[in-house]
Amino acid sequence: MFLPDHKKQQKIESKERILNVASRLFKKNGFSSTGIDQVMAEAGLTSGGFYAHFESKTDLLEQVIEHSFKFSKQLLMKDIEHLPAEEKIQTVMSRYVSILHRDLPEKGCIIPSLASEIYRGTKKSNQLVGEHINMWSDFLTEHLAGEYSEIEKKQMALKMISQAVGAVLLSRMLKETELSGEIIDAATPTIV
Repeated sequence: MFLPDHKKQQKIESKERILNVASRLFKKNGFSSTGIDQVMAEAGLTSGGFYAHFESKTDLLEQVIEHSFKFSKQLLMKDIEHLPAEEKIQTVMSRYVSILHRDLPEKGCIIPSLASEIYRGTKKSNQLVGEHINMWSDFLTEHLAGEYSEIEKKQMALKMISQAVGAVLLSRMLKETELSGEIIDAATPTIV
Protein backbone atom coordinates (compact mmCIF):
# COMPACT_ATOMS: atom_id res chain seq x y z
CA MET A 1 0.00 0.00 0.00
CA PHE A 2 1.37 3.38 -1.03
CA LEU A 3 1.25 6.14 1.60
CA PRO A 4 2.23 9.75 0.92
CA ASP A 5 5.31 10.88 2.85
CA HIS A 6 3.31 12.89 5.41
CA LYS A 7 1.05 9.88 6.08
CA LYS A 8 4.11 7.65 6.51
CA GLN A 9 5.56 10.14 8.98
CA GLN A 10 2.25 10.30 10.88
CA LYS A 11 2.18 6.51 11.09
CA ILE A 12 5.76 6.41 12.40
CA GLU A 13 4.98 9.09 15.00
CA SER A 14 1.78 7.31 16.07
CA LYS A 15 3.61 4.03 16.54
CA GLU A 16 6.35 5.74 18.55
CA ARG A 17 3.70 7.35 20.76
CA ILE A 18 2.01 3.97 21.31
CA LEU A 19 5.34 2.34 22.19
CA ASN A 20 6.20 5.11 24.67
CA VAL A 21 2.80 4.94 26.36
CA ALA A 22 2.70 1.13 26.42
CA SER A 23 6.23 0.97 27.82
CA ARG A 24 5.33 3.34 30.64
CA LEU A 25 2.03 1.63 31.44
CA PHE A 26 3.39 -1.93 31.24
CA LYS A 27 6.27 -1.06 33.58
CA LYS A 28 4.04 0.78 36.00
CA ASN A 29 0.92 -1.43 36.02
CA GLY A 30 2.02 -4.70 34.45
CA PHE A 31 1.39 -6.17 31.02
CA SER A 32 -1.67 -8.22 32.00
CA SER A 33 -3.26 -5.29 33.85
CA THR A 34 -2.92 -2.89 30.93
CA GLY A 35 -5.41 -3.10 28.10
CA ILE A 36 -5.06 -2.04 24.49
CA ASP A 37 -7.90 0.48 24.91
CA GLN A 38 -6.04 2.15 27.79
CA VAL A 39 -2.79 2.33 25.81
CA MET A 40 -4.49 3.80 22.77
CA ALA A 41 -6.52 6.31 24.78
CA GLU A 42 -3.42 7.57 26.59
CA ALA A 43 -1.63 7.79 23.25
CA GLY A 44 -4.50 9.97 22.00
CA LEU A 45 -5.52 7.45 19.35
CA THR A 46 -8.55 5.28 18.70
CA SER A 47 -8.49 1.62 19.69
CA GLY A 48 -9.26 0.61 16.12
CA GLY A 49 -5.95 2.06 14.96
CA PHE A 50 -3.99 -0.39 17.09
CA TYR A 51 -3.95 -3.10 14.43
CA ALA A 52 -2.46 -0.75 11.84
CA HIS A 53 0.74 -0.95 13.93
CA PHE A 54 0.69 -4.29 15.78
CA GLU A 55 -0.58 -7.79 15.09
CA SER A 56 -1.58 -8.41 18.71
CA LYS A 57 -0.99 -7.32 22.28
CA THR A 58 1.84 -9.88 22.41
CA ASP A 59 3.43 -8.24 19.37
CA LEU A 60 3.15 -4.92 21.19
CA LEU A 61 4.93 -6.40 24.23
CA GLU A 62 7.78 -7.71 22.09
CA GLN A 63 8.20 -4.33 20.41
CA VAL A 64 7.96 -2.54 23.78
CA ILE A 65 10.76 -4.74 25.10
CA GLU A 66 13.01 -3.75 22.18
CA HIS A 67 11.98 -0.10 22.49
CA SER A 68 12.57 -0.07 26.24
CA PHE A 69 16.03 -1.61 25.95
CA LYS A 70 17.11 1.04 23.44
CA PHE A 71 15.84 3.80 25.73
CA SER A 72 17.45 2.26 28.84
CA LYS A 73 20.79 1.88 27.05
CA GLN A 74 20.73 5.55 26.02
CA LEU A 75 20.05 6.64 29.61
CA LEU A 76 22.66 4.38 31.18
CA MET A 77 25.40 5.18 28.65
CA LYS A 78 24.78 8.92 28.46
CA ASP A 79 27.97 11.02 28.63
CA ILE A 80 30.34 8.22 29.67
CA GLU A 81 32.59 8.17 26.59
CA HIS A 82 35.24 10.35 28.23
CA LEU A 83 35.44 8.29 31.44
CA PRO A 84 38.15 5.71 32.16
CA ALA A 85 36.97 2.10 31.77
CA GLU A 86 36.34 1.35 35.45
CA GLU A 87 34.47 4.62 35.94
CA LYS A 88 32.24 3.75 32.99
CA ILE A 89 31.20 0.58 34.79
CA GLN A 90 30.73 2.42 38.09
CA THR A 91 28.61 5.13 36.46
CA VAL A 92 26.39 2.77 34.47
CA MET A 93 25.81 0.39 37.38
CA SER A 94 25.20 3.22 39.85
CA ARG A 95 22.61 4.72 37.53
CA TYR A 96 20.89 1.35 37.34
CA VAL A 97 21.01 0.50 41.05
CA SER A 98 19.59 3.73 42.40
CA ILE A 99 16.74 5.19 44.39
CA LEU A 100 15.62 7.01 41.24
CA HIS A 101 15.34 3.75 39.30
CA ARG A 102 13.55 2.14 42.22
CA ASP A 103 11.02 4.96 42.47
CA LEU A 104 10.35 5.47 38.76
CA PRO A 105 9.78 2.02 37.27
CA GLU A 106 7.94 3.52 34.30
CA LYS A 107 11.16 5.27 33.24
CA GLY A 108 13.53 2.44 33.98
CA CYS A 109 14.54 -0.97 32.76
CA ILE A 110 11.73 -3.29 31.75
CA ILE A 111 13.32 -6.40 33.29
CA PRO A 112 12.64 -5.76 37.00
CA SER A 113 9.19 -4.40 36.15
CA LEU A 114 7.97 -7.26 33.97
CA ALA A 115 10.32 -10.17 34.69
CA SER A 116 7.61 -12.71 35.49
CA GLU A 117 5.40 -11.65 32.59
CA ILE A 118 8.30 -11.72 30.13
CA TYR A 119 9.32 -15.13 31.46
CA ARG A 120 5.82 -16.39 30.73
CA GLY A 121 5.76 -14.54 27.41
CA THR A 122 6.95 -15.60 24.02
CA LYS A 123 10.16 -17.16 22.80
CA LYS A 124 10.95 -13.85 21.08
CA SER A 125 10.47 -11.80 24.27
CA ASN A 126 12.85 -14.10 26.15
CA GLN A 127 15.30 -13.95 23.24
CA LEU A 128 15.24 -10.14 23.37
CA VAL A 129 16.07 -10.20 27.07
CA GLY A 130 18.94 -12.60 26.40
CA GLU A 131 20.32 -10.34 23.69
CA HIS A 132 20.12 -7.34 26.02
CA ILE A 133 21.86 -9.20 28.84
CA ASN A 134 24.60 -10.26 26.42
CA MET A 135 25.04 -6.67 25.21
CA TRP A 136 25.24 -5.44 28.81
CA SER A 137 27.64 -8.24 29.70
CA ASP A 138 29.86 -7.43 26.70
CA PHE A 139 30.03 -3.79 27.80
CA LEU A 140 31.03 -4.74 31.34
CA THR A 141 33.50 -7.39 30.21
CA GLU A 142 35.17 -4.94 27.85
CA HIS A 143 35.74 -2.42 30.64
CA LEU A 144 36.70 -4.72 33.52
CA ALA A 145 40.30 -4.22 34.56
CA GLY A 146 42.57 -6.84 35.99
CA GLU A 147 44.22 -10.07 35.04
CA TYR A 148 41.10 -12.11 34.44
CA SER A 149 40.33 -14.59 31.71
CA GLU A 150 37.44 -13.86 29.36
CA ILE A 151 35.39 -16.53 31.14
CA GLU A 152 36.06 -14.92 34.53
CA LYS A 153 35.16 -11.48 33.17
CA LYS A 154 31.91 -12.83 31.72
CA GLN A 155 31.05 -14.45 35.08
CA MET A 156 31.81 -11.21 36.91
CA ALA A 157 29.67 -9.25 34.46
CA LEU A 158 26.72 -11.62 34.79
CA LYS A 159 27.03 -11.50 38.57
CA MET A 160 26.90 -7.68 38.51
CA ILE A 161 23.88 -7.69 36.20
CA SER A 162 22.02 -10.25 38.30
CA GLN A 163 22.79 -8.34 41.47
CA ALA A 164 21.66 -5.04 39.94
CA VAL A 165 18.36 -6.36 38.56
CA GLY A 166 17.63 -8.25 41.77
CA ALA A 167 18.39 -5.22 43.92
CA VAL A 168 16.04 -2.98 41.95
CA LEU A 169 13.30 -5.61 42.04
CA LEU A 170 13.63 -6.29 45.79
CA SER A 171 13.98 -2.63 46.70
CA ARG A 172 10.72 -1.89 44.87
CA MET A 173 8.94 -4.70 46.67
CA LEU A 174 10.13 -3.32 50.00
CA LYS A 175 9.87 0.36 49.09
CA GLU A 176 8.03 1.35 52.27
CA THR A 177 10.72 -0.12 54.53
CA GLU A 178 14.23 0.85 55.55
CA LEU A 179 15.42 -2.40 54.03
CA SER A 180 14.68 -1.04 50.56
CA GLY A 181 17.34 1.67 50.83
CA GLU A 182 19.74 -0.77 52.47
CA ILE A 183 19.40 -3.11 49.51
CA ILE A 184 20.16 -0.26 47.09
CA ASP A 185 23.18 0.78 49.16
CA ALA A 186 24.48 -2.78 49.43
CA ALA A 187 24.06 -3.50 45.73
CA THR A 188 25.48 -0.26 44.37
CA PRO A 189 28.71 -1.49 42.86
CA THR A 190 32.08 -0.28 44.00
CA ILE A 191 34.69 -1.19 41.44
CA VAL A 192 38.15 -1.43 42.92
